[in-house]
Amino acid sequence: MQTCAMSHRRTRRAITLATLSLLMAGTGAAHAQDAALIEAAKREGELVWYTGLIVNTVVRPLIQAFEKKYGITVHMTSVSLQSEVVLRVTNEMRAGKPVADVIEGGGQMIPPLVRAGALEKYSPVAAAGYAPEFKSKDGYWTIPSINYLTAAINTDLVRPADAPRTFEDLLDPKWKGKMVWSVDLNTAGAPGVVGNILQSQGQQAGMEFLRKLARQNIVGLAINQRAVLDQVVAGQYPLALTTFFHHVVTSREKGAPVQWLPLEPVITVGNVTAIVKNAPHPNAAKLFVNFILSEEGQMIYREANYVTTHPNVKSRLPEIKPGGFRTLVISPEMSEQNLPIWTQVYKEVFL
Repeated sequence: MQTCAMSHRRTRRAITLATLSLLMAGTGAAHAQDAALIEAAKREGELVWYTGLIVNTVVRPLIQAFEKKYGITVHMTSVSLQSEVVLRVTNEMRAGKPVADVIEGGGQMIPPLVRAGALEKYSPVAAAGYAPEFKSKDGYWTIPSINYLTAAINTDLVRPADAPRTFEDLLDPKWKGKMVWSVDLNTAGAPGVVGNILQSQGQQAGMEFLRKLARQNIVGLAINQRAVLDQVVAGQYPLALTTFFHHVVTSREKGAPVQWLPLEPVITVGNVTAIVKNAPHPNAAKLFVNFILSEEGQMIYREANYVTTHPNVKSRLPEIKPGGFRTLVISPEMSEQNLPIWTQVYKEVFL
């Protein structure tokens, strides 16, 4: 029996050593792969990034951290509209002269770029532990952060006790002519609000509600969500329906009289990042994407009040917690399928 026990211990020890050897070999291979990517990226020396993120708040800190770590220059172009990203990238592709390496924006831009053959398939190592909803099954995109599309009030003009708490509250006569939203034809504009109502209330009840809401004479502005919030901050309007949560929080921390309102369900859309097909600096692009998805990069998003998607990096804001409010997640695929319908309903009911 003693001999048998010793034999079992030797067998277990051999298995353990073999397992450790395999793990070390895998780690070594990963490090070698990382080193090769870094070296190739440094030879390219630069990359071009099209982004719709807030420049001073998060774009510059990300660029500075990446450049300091790797010595690779990032040329940034701020592009606020998803349609502009699609137009730029497809025009560059058709001319046979891609300029952008990495693009970032709303999920609505992904399907037309995939159909045009303008995106490169790439599954970043840094996103291996991310939840499935934050990365593409076919490898075309990853989501470093998410946006909550919320309503917001000017707290100098609206007492918190008088603020709407549900979508039904928006039908109160006191809000007639006093609400504003972005008329960008995407999920973060008026069509997104329409889609939220139809998805959450159902077709018949949703349409009835939207017709009532239209009689409230919402002011439509052809500007982005940040600019809509600026109108509320300036006191031009007491209530906005299409603002991003992190914009409101950032403004509030700087002393602006604003507060966000989680009218449920809250639309959740991702800031999607992808690599351009035939990018001029493909290795630098891959390294940069891995950086912004890494825990180090995600901490920069966190400090800028963005809601990160890295499983180990939680929001620094106490009001963002799991189960805090109901959400409606709009994926790129859901946007492609439903946005034309929501846009048509918006035009028919509100214009």
